[in-house]
Amino acid sequence: MQNKEFPPYSVLMSVYEKESPEFLKKSVESIFSQSIVPDEFVLVIDGKIGPELENEINSLKDRFKINCAALAQNLGLGRALNFGLSHCKNEIVMRMDSDDISVSDRAEKQLALMQQTGADIVSSAVAEFESDPECITSVRTVPQTHEEIMRFVKKRTPFNHPAVLYKKSVIESVGGYMDYLFFEDYELFARALANGAKGANSAEPLVLMRTGSGLIKRRGGREYVKCLNRFYNRMRELGICSFKETVTVQLPRAVVALLPQGIRKFVYQKFLRG
Repeated sequence: MQNKEFPPYSVLMSVYEKESPEFLKKSVESIFSQSIVPDEFVLVIDGKIGPELENEINSLKDRFKINCAALAQNLGLGRALNFGLSHCKNEIVMRMDSDDISVSDRAEKQLALMQQTGADIVSSAVAEFESDPECITSVRTVPQTHEEIMRFVKKRTPFNHPAVLYKKSVIESVGGYMDYLFFEDYELFARALANGAKGANSAEPLVLMRTGSGLIKRRGGREYVKCLNRFYNRMRELGICSFKETVTVQLPRAVVALLPQGIRKFVYQKFLRG
């Protein structure tokens, strides 16, 4: 249903060839089951996709109003989202990943939070699961007030990207997503906050986020450590962190990234989740 109390919003999602058609279906259905449905759904097709995924997208287009924006070649998530953002007609844009599930009142609660706080960027806690959304393994919490967010951004991303809702004009005014492998969303949010954007978060998990061994694997190894170092150099450039602050945050994260995957998974679940 549409609600005149809140402005219309767009949903922005990107898919590429390795996406699961079944996961995509559940994700899109969760958006069109919202208590306040989107005015627009922009689906970026990031490069060539296989027939199964193409068939599922066509089936979803028959059921729902979806605007597809196709890229000739795979550009990666950040560039794909910049491309999709340029196709969004509304000022308010909700991000959604193609394998996650939004709870039915996510949009309503986030629109209300944005309105109540005057925030430019809002997100929420996310409930993580591996295969069954009924079996939550952990909850990734985020700070709620802008003041807490400004302190938190020094050490971790203060917004859960799969659960974010933001103002298009604010994101475009700072240049959109940039090429910071593993940290594209974190760098964007840090840059926006450094330029005066206001944030707020809901303590309630409003997105069910699919995780697995692949997520932990991507956050390890020497390549990750190199990207981590580049990112924290960027944090100093933005004036978010001092040299001392970057060292005290970066060093423990680099050590964890070089641990065996099983131990790394334990550390993430034990110390970085609620």
